Amino acid sequence: MRLSRSVHTIIALLALGAIAAPADVLYETGFEDFTPGADTLAGTEGWLSTRNDERLHGIDDEIIPGIGKSAYLGFYPPASTQVQTVSVFRPINFDGIAEGRPLIEFEALIAIAASQDDETTPLTDESNRQDRFLITVYNIEGHQLASIIYDNRTFTFGLYRNNGSNSFDTGFEFVIEEPQFLYFSIDLENNTWSATLDGAPLFTDALFNSTGRTLNIGTIAAEWNLTNRFAPGNNWMLFDDWFISAQSRTPATMTEPFLISKIERTADNKTEFTFPADAGCTYTLQYSSDMKNWTDSTSSPMTASTSDPSAKYVDETAAPGGRLYYRILREPAD
Repeated sequence: MRLSRSVHTIIALLALGAIAAPADVLYETGFEDFTPGADTLAGTEGWLSTRNDERLHGIDDEIIPGIGKSAYLGFYPPASTQVQTVSVFRPINFDGIAEGRPLIEFEALIAIAASQDDETTPLTDESNRQDRFLITVYNIEGHQLASIIYDNRTFTFGLYRNNGSNSFDTGFEFVIEEPQFLYFSIDLENNTWSATLDGAPLFTDALFNSTGRTLNIGTIAAEWNLTNRFAPGNNWMLFDDWFISAQSRTPATMTEPFLISKIERTADNKTEFTFPADAGCTYTLQYSSDMKNWTDSTSSPMTASTSDPSAKYVDETAAPGGRLYYRILREPAD
């Protein structure tokens, strides 16, 4: 597209569009690079635990055939009868609201094995040596925000959600010793979350945290909560394909192809560009005399209006003589 005027010619290039940035992966692992054995989870890739060197957690080559290496928690009892909960976790320390990525996604392959009879402590309904296993979200300050609870106990078996102060039955049950994908998404700005198990909805847009604590992501932990710390069960949790990501609220919708629809000269001899404007995008007008070195126009950048489907750019730059090239850069707003 060309527009001639008294001393130079303007050539407007096809505007350059940018694809909305994908989600930022905060952490992911399939545990394939971890060393198999007891007590080999904590200390690798930044993983930590509240109890170490007691065989309470580790990496196994094939607890369940076909899935390769995975992490586990449980089976052996803690050395101290004072222990109620054992946690393993890998710190994230991500402030999604401040970083403009308030949507947090988590996914992991999880299986729960029930306690079995052993020679010293037979299973009975009275002793109830089945425990609870949790996936718990903590904030950077170390406060519990919310949990998904795998309740393995006889009379309360099933999946629950906890918002930091109260627990709610989802109405779903997990399958013993069957790996199932747990997925949940957290909206930190709206303090809500949703979860699925193998794609089946567990809950949607439920209150995430009811305590008023700061909403950010310190860590997401796998936890073993003992029913009877004096006679713990030998049940355990497997977890694999651990994935945590963050993304902005709504990726900008891009009009394709993005073309400058009109170029004209104003009454005061300036250059005006008209082009389709996508809400949530910013636009930067640049000019160059050689198509190698580009300079932002003094009118840049601008953010598109949500109420006007088109935008107008007026170049306020005093153009040099000769030929001048223009381009408009489009990118999603932060």
